[in-house]
Amino acid sequence: MRKGRLAREERVTRAKARQEARNQRTPQQQLNYLDIVLGEDQGAKRERRRLRHMIDPVDQENSKKTARTRAARRKEKAERYARRQVDGN
Repeated sequence: MRKGRLAREERVTRAKARQEARNQRTPQQQLNYLDIVLGEDQGAKRERRRLRHMIDPVDQENSKKTARTRAARRKEKAERYARRQVDGN
C-alpha cells in the first residue's frame, strides 16, 4: 500500500464513495449485495444478522438474554410460574 499524501487522499475519496453507495441501499438490497460479493451466506455474519433484524424484527421476548444472577433467574422463574397459573397450563 502506498503511504504518500496523494495515495491517502485517494483512499479516503474511494472510501467515501463506497459509503455513499452503501447508504443508498436498503437492508434487503445490502443483503443481496453481500450475497453477490461474498457468496451466498458467506462472511459478514454480524452484518447479515443486523440487516435481517432490520428487515424482520424478532419477537423481543425470544431475543432477550438469559439472566445471569441467581436472583434474576429466580425472578424469571417466578414470572413463568405466574404466567402458567394464569393461562391454566
